[in-house]
Amino acid sequence: MSTTTPPQINSVSVDPTVILNILDHHSRRGEKQHRVIGGLYGILRNDVIEIRQTIPIIHVEEEGTSTIGTALWDTMTKFNRKIHIAPLMGWYQTGINLGDLIFDQVFTKACGGSGVCLRLIVDGDLTISCITYCNRN
Repeated sequence: MSTTTPPQINSVSVDPTVILNILDHHSRRGEKQHRVIGGLYGILRNDVIEIRQTIPIIHVEEEGTSTIGTALWDTMTKFNRKIHIAPLMGWYQTGINLGDLIFDQVFTKACGGSGVCLRLIVDGDLTISCITYCNRN
């Protein structure tokens, strides 16, 4: 059984428009929605992840369950591939809920080939946290 060594990540660079897009998405959330999520698109250059774009993702969280609206996300991703969008590198969320194993699993699988997946967390005080984790297939 062969295993691939995940790349060493020393830093993450986030384009300022990415943060603005996340904040805009958060400001347009539904009245009962506590947070928003979306895909992060960019490149892995040497040991730096460069996040350049986002795609908001519709999701519903009710009574301990979460559902991701993959149809619109898939459509947006296919459309953006036509204009050469960078590959999926991870996901973002607003708020401080850190117990998101199911979302981590979904996005790790979707990230596929890069070997890493990134979670960017932006809370209400504009504190930004970043978690990277390896995709070991």
